Amino acid sequence: MKNIFFCGKDVGLKSLMWLYEQKYYPYLVIVNSKSEIEIINFCKKKKIKYKILFKNKIDQYFSKFKKNEFDWLLSLWNPSVISSFVLKKFKNTLNLHPSYIPYCKGADTAAWIIRTGSIAGVTLNEMSQRVDEGRIWVRKKVKFQLPITGLSLQRILKQKLLELFFNNWKKIINKQLKLKKISIKGTKFTRKKTNIDKDLVFSKKSEFSKAITWLLAHDFEKISKASIKFGKKKYLVSLKLEKK
Repeated sequence: MKNIFFCGKDVGLKSLMWLYEQKYYPYLVIVNSKSEIEIINFCKKKKIKYKILFKNKIDQYFSKFKKNEFDWLLSLWNPSVISSFVLKKFKNTLNLHPSYIPYCKGADTAAWIIRTGSIAGVTLNEMSQRVDEGRIWVRKKVKFQLPITGLSLQRILKQKLLELFFNNWKKIINKQLKLKKISIKGTKFTRKKTNIDKDLVFSKKSEFSKAITWLLAHDFEKISKASIKFGKKKYLVSLKLEKK
């Protein structure tokens, strides 16, 4: 089969290594930066053809190929948005997405799952012109408990996403799973929205400011420290402020 893998970061590396072990060899591996050293080194070691393509060069590279020339496009933690022009070069596509589509489509899923109280999960979805709007190969809910940081939840989602991919890839490629359309509109977020949300302006009248001053006021020794309850569990709270 003539497949191309778009790989990024740790999820991309682990997916690539697993696929290679399972003898699903790529025609080409694409990374978007020279900084993807581990993926590049793995390709060199296994003599896998790879290419570094910045976001604005992807369309140009694929212009020399005809429609449906490739069998599969696997987007393995790929940061680049793939255009419909490029998608048409593939018979099939699969993307690894760390949310329970249609909830928290787009970027920074762990942060928005916590912020919105959404169902957490992971999804293998078909790629489409609109980001994360394609049909679903398979998805699975993921349980977590508050309090949890975005980083901790992201680590859980990454692991569960890899498990979902490893457990279902053979079923997908052997046509044992069929694509399903999700009718619910759901939610979608961008990196721009994340950056706006994480930078709050301190105003004495806001509820956020009241919470901050409450935490600061009760930040003493353990015996007299602010606390919060999640369900039946109680947690002591400290506030760490670092000047940018």
